[in-house]
Amino acid sequence: MIRIRNKEMVLIGLFLIGIVLGTVIAILFASMSVFEMKIYHSEIEDQIQAITDLWGLFFYIVQSRFWELTACILLSMTVIAYPVFCVLSGYSGFCMACMIVIATMTYGIKGIFAFLAVILPHYLFYGIGVVLLMLQSCQRQQLPFRYAVQSYIIIIGIFLLGMLSEAWCNPWLLQLMYKQL
Repeated sequence: MIRIRNKEMVLIGLFLIGIVLGTVIAILFASMSVFEMKIYHSEIEDQIQAITDLWGLFFYIVQSRFWELTACILLSMTVIAYPVFCVLSGYSGFCMACMIVIATMTYGIKGIFAFLAVILPHYLFYGIGVVLLMLQSCQRQQLPFRYAVQSYIIIIGIFLLGMLSEAWCNPWLLQLMYKQL
């Protein structure tokens, strides 16, 4: 069982602060075009409907996510991992809150479902992978090398599951979302 310590509580606190700030900023500046979300626009709908080559999409996603995953793994091995993950945690909460608020202001209650269609299921896998990397970096000194390598292999597997779901499940959910909106 994983015990939550002070470092993890700071990450959770920064995520919650990001949610509060993102909600406030999105509400205050919702009328500005800076916060327009392109994922909910009709030209994106046409592109989503045209997706037929799911293997091509998968390899494109792997190629684009490879550098993000590599950077996160390498970062988790350094001494600056914790400050960077603190910023990432707050930024993630901020962005998530902005997206939910703008989607809800645009489509009402359906906006929440639109937001979920945009991020599910792949962001569940990415989120779990990033949280495990954060925990790995917080406990980096305490783990034997063998367990550290095994945990990185598991994290890479979780990210691969996220990439698979982003290529196969997400286009279907987005097509379903556009039919409902």
